[in-house]
Amino acid sequence: MKTAVDTNIFVDILIGSPRAERSRELLRLARTGGPVVICPLVYAELAALLADIQKLDAFLKAANVKIEGFSVQALARAGEAWRTYTGRRPGKLICPSCGGQTEATCHNCGRVIATRQHILTDFLIGAHAEIQAGRLLSHDRDFIRRYFPSLDCLPPEI
Repeated sequence: MKTAVDTNIFVDILIGSPRAERSRELLRLARTGGPVVICPLVYAELAALLADIQKLDAFLKAANVKIEGFSVQALARAGEAWRTYTGRRPGKLICPSCGGQTEATCHNCGRVIATRQHILTDFLIGAHAEIQAGRLLSHDRDFIRRYFPSLDCLPPEI
């Protein structure tokens, strides 16, 4: 089975975060199940992290990760999921794990600060995985499952 990989897995590896070894192992596991791909937006996010594109390309080549464009179906699915997200957004901060809501207020004027916690890119990555891969390796499983419930997310444990 093809596995799409979210940016956060590669960021762990590239910056040497405390989860780096776990992310490396998850990437190895994904490769044993079939091809591993990223969408162009994951590449762009990684290019923003690494100033040297040749190093990024060499890293992806060594990891046997291919860049795969978007199908029209994936783009439409991302739009659908984004519409659901923006329709649910109450203007409060939402916990990505439990869905709990809280408010943040300005310390100067007391006005409630509403912020978007996710961007369309998150939904494009999820839709690409759902439509074109069937599986996504990500550390944002709870969020992804909320908007792409049929998508197989790795790792399965919470």
